Amino acid sequence: MPANIVMPKVGGYDMESATLLRWLKREGDPLQTGEPIAEVESAKAVIELPSPHTGTLLRALVAEGTDVPVGTILAVVALAGERI
Repeated sequence: MPANIVMPKVGGYDMESATLLRWLKREGDPLQTGEPIAEVESAKAVIELPSPHTGTLLRALVAEGTDVPVGTILAVVALAGERI
């Protein structure tokens, strides 16, 4: 079953949203756990968002430059060993 990647709290406990600056991976690209998949900007810093899963990026759901609330689904990943 595919897994979701959601916008985490990247800038502190009081963070409500962050801007997805750019995708570092494209749909169809393989992913490894911990590998950077996107750059996000909070009020405090720009960070690389690591993949929480190993698999294949099926769908990027958020456009670059979008302000995204914490908990929003950013992308869908087919987990390692799953058929696409």
